[in-house]
Order: sequence, then structure tokens, then C-alpha cells
Amino acid sequence: MNEFCAGVKILLERMKSNPEDFEMLDFNAATFKSIEGRFYDFAKSLTKVISCDDDKDISWQQWRYFTEEERQALIAGFKEMKRTKFDKETMERVFDEQYIERQRMEHQYKAQLQVHQIQAAQIRAQTAQAFQAAQAQTQYPGMSAQTATGFKGGGLMDSVALGLGGFFK
Repeated sequence: MNEFCAGVKILLERMKSNPEDFEMLDFNAATFKSIEGRFYDFAKSLTKVISCDDDKDISWQQWRYFTEEERQALIAGFKEMKRTKFDKETMERVFDEQYIERQRMEHQYKAQLQVHQIQAAQIRAQTAQAFQAAQAQTQYPGMSAQTATGFKGGGLMDSVALGLGGFFK
């Protein structure tokens, strides 16, 4: 067996000691931003390698520089790390009395988050439309705001209209 390069040795050891380095640590659905572990990009690449049937389909350039022994060790280490995580999660579910309740609450939170995101988008769109109507009224004083922008006013925008001197009525 050939000696592994230092990078492969480090990755294999980190898979055992710090598997969280190979995962997405947090994801904010509102901003679509994530916090990724140190080697998350490596984990994504290795996942693709494992799922490829042909080496020609592998887009990860560094993969081609590893020896066959290093490749096999990385795949085996990654799979072992994933199996260990699966075992841990399974055991947590088996012995966790509150699992179902947490799942229900998480689902409810995600549903509420989606509703809030939709409402925020609607408010942003209505505010932009109100701003355009106000600009049109300023630029073209003889034209009605409805003609200039297609905005009819009413609903949530009544309060905005009052704040802008009633341009939308």
C-alpha cells in the first residue's frame, strides 16, 4: 500500500473526529444563505463521485490526482461517516419521546415562515407600485395615478395613500 498524501490523511481523520465539517450547518430559508462546514464542498463533490458510474462524468478536478488507494480510502471513510450519522439519527428517533412533537412544530414553523415570506413580497410589490404611482403623479400632474401605473388603490395601500397625501384616491 502506498503512502497517502497529507490532505487525504487529514480528511480521513476529520471524517472520524469532526463529521460536522462535512455538512451544511445551518440554512436560512428567508435569505437562502447557508453556513457550511469546512469541508462541505468536498462532501458534495465526493457524493457526486460516489453516484457516478463512469470516471469520465466526474467534474471534481482534484479527484484525478489521487491514487486508486486514496480514492478508495476517501470513499470508504465518507460512507462510514454517513453510516455512523444514520445510526445516530435512528437511535435518537427510537429513544426520543418528543420527536413527533418537534417535527410537528418544525413543520408549523416552516409553514408560517412561507406565509410571512409571501406577505412580505406582496407588501414590497404594493409599496413599489405605490411609489411608482406617486412618481407618475409628480411627473405628470394631469394624469391620474391609476392611468399612469394601473394602480387602483384600496386595501393595504389606503394607509400608504394617506401618508402620501391621498395621491391614490
